[in-house]
Amino acid sequence: MQVHPSDTSRFFLFTALMAFAAGASAQQLLTTGDTGTQGAGGNLIETAYTWDRAHAGKGEEKVTGRERTLEVTYTYGLTETVDVYAGLSHTRWKVREFDDSDHASGIGNTAIGAKWRFFDNEESGTSLSINPEITLPVSKSREEDGLGSGRTSGSLTLALTQSLPFGAVNFNVGVGRERYRDNDENPNESVRSFSVAPVWEVSERLKVAFDTGIERVRSGGETARSRFAEITAVYAPVEDVELSIAYTRTTTRLPDHEPQEKGHAVAIGVAWAF
Repeated sequence: MQVHPSDTSRFFLFTALMAFAAGASAQQLLTTGDTGTQGAGGNLIETAYTWDRAHAGKGEEKVTGRERTLEVTYTYGLTETVDVYAGLSHTRWKVREFDDSDHASGIGNTAIGAKWRFFDNEESGTSLSINPEITLPVSKSREEDGLGSGRTSGSLTLALTQSLPFGAVNFNVGVGRERYRDNDENPNESVRSFSVAPVWEVSERLKVAFDTGIERVRSGGETARSRFAEITAVYAPVEDVELSIAYTRTTTRLPDHEPQEKGHAVAIGVAWAF
């Protein structure tokens, strides 16, 4: 598996499922978002730092990769049921194959999105929301460095939250499209995903969640399928502040002529609502 700057973005896309931004999620590090919103005039600032490692192949054909990502997202409540948000990330990656290595760092795609909770039944504890998101393109040089896609892309996620005696269960179904300037090296990608996350309210200040899901990425006539499992703890030391830590493992079945890829990641996050 040859890895060079123009296809490194695909390497890391297969490593971890795309984080379809869920907007104002009470469990900020979860891949599966809930239907919660900030309420009219509410503000939320979230920041997260992720350490990601992956490898594919064995022996002389083994390729290893490391990625460090810092993300910051600001969310504003337009109404009681509608949020808008914007997110920015900075990534540093390094890929090693044999005795060769490649690396880059810089700001990736800016995400702009909204969340609308269009159904909420308090009696049954069931709610539904829809989350459209657009990612703005990066420059040609940053796309070549594997830091993002060079054309405007987007995603759409449907979320369901069901309240239960122990807490809640969140379900997400998503579709997305990643578009690149250089389609010869980076063909456009179509993404479909499904995930579920039960969340246990251990105490008034502590929540624990288990998040799992699958993703299908089709690019250049070939398909990669990923599975992930994540465990997350969310602690609120004071009102309106949450601290989170998460551990994620991923396994990706690449096209037949590519080796299977495995990865794991650790993330920490802070969220402040005001």
